[in-house]
Amino acid sequence: MYAHHRPFFHIMIAAALIGLSGFVGTHGAESHPRLLARVEIAGMSWPPDALPEGLTLNRELGVIVPGEFVKVQAVGPYYAYGTIFGPRAVKAPNGDYLVFGVHGGYYQMSDKPNNAPIIWRSTDQGRTWNEGVRPWVLDAAEHCLVPVVDPSQPGRIYVFGNASRGRTHSTGMVLRHTDDNGHTWSAPTPIVPENDPTFPGAPIHMRGAVMPDDTWLWGAYYRDRGDNDSQYLLRSTNRGAAWTIAPKPHPHGWTHPKWNKFMEGIVVPIGGAQAILYLRAPGGRMYEKRTTDSGLSWSETQETPGLVHPDAPPMVFPLAGGKRLMAFIHNRYTAEHPHHYHPDRGTLWFAVSDDAGRTWSEPQFLIVQAKHTDKPTSCDPDVSYVDLLVDGTALHLFVGDGQRRALHLAFSAQALAGFPDCQSFKTKNAPAKERNP
Repeated sequence: MYAHHRPFFHIMIAAALIGLSGFVGTHGAESHPRLLARVEIAGMSWPPDALPEGLTLNRELGVIVPGEFVKVQAVGPYYAYGTIFGPRAVKAPNGDYLVFGVHGGYYQMSDKPNNAPIIWRSTDQGRTWNEGVRPWVLDAAEHCLVPVVDPSQPGRIYVFGNASRGRTHSTGMVLRHTDDNGHTWSAPTPIVPENDPTFPGAPIHMRGAVMPDDTWLWGAYYRDRGDNDSQYLLRSTNRGAAWTIAPKPHPHGWTHPKWNKFMEGIVVPIGGAQAILYLRAPGGRMYEKRTTDSGLSWSETQETPGLVHPDAPPMVFPLAGGKRLMAFIHNRYTAEHPHHYHPDRGTLWFAVSDDAGRTWSEPQFLIVQAKHTDKPTSCDPDVSYVDLLVDGTALHLFVGDGQRRALHLAFSAQALAGFPDCQSFKTKNAPAKERNP
């Protein structure tokens, strides 16, 4: 049954949407967290209270940013337990900004629902955020919620989620939609690939692409938490009503020949029928595949040039006008810890490409974690799983802060050239290299 023809369950918020006043009351974090004795950036370290010129410590949030260019604030509270995994944002048809998150236990750790979805809303272009609401009641735990606006359907927002049941990372995928700017939502429609109806893929939590010809391309991966993580690509030509999967039915996905791992693929459109699928792998690099026919065929897998990134999600997004891309990277890799090493995720940099990812600018610093943690191998050091909302020349980046809350970083496309690069820190924060905005 077509997703946009399913019965639409309009539910009054006051009656059925569960507010999060009790739900968020468990965060209990101090307003000024304990800070690291020294913070490392670009191989050098400083006390948080004695930073190079141009860097600003936000003591309440426990992070450091280039304060001249970036405004940073929290979206929602800091949770002392549970996770906020991968905040994802969208601009609603009425102009509101919506940020989607899931709070509670990690979804695969329970046989019953152990977390709940949240939507935070801003009615003033991200200057302030409401306390968040629970948009639907789950009968299955969520991992992440990923919204998408299809330009061919004015007024509608879709959101990808999952139907997790049981202690498994590989679970069903679902699609919901709203026609009232995210206040009420349809029932979930299962995503079942026609050429692989028993596909057990993991929940979708990375971005896909709506191509100019209305083809949808979305990454989904299979993970057994062992040595067999493989990436697939979902494709729909009828707005999510039916899907096929590439390259072949499970278990014949794409995987790295050495690491046996590709996952968390993000699809980036680069104009016309062209798109890039960026892939996560160990070894300090991302990988990519390219299509020139809206996902019907894909190139051989290549290492993405010029970017250093640990075993962490690829975070690449299109800026205005097709070929210009922005990649958020951790710019650090510890060879002794090639897999899932969270200390390598404690700093976030960005690089820009003006040729559809063929070459990249020198990385420039954006944010570093300054909070002290007693669990250096846990998620607490992370500033990762980011999402970028582009609204004209205004850039809004949403960052998972130790997977305990969402941070909102606001900056402008015109200011990108001024952010510090590695050489800036080596020369006491000299101006970054000039680059056309």
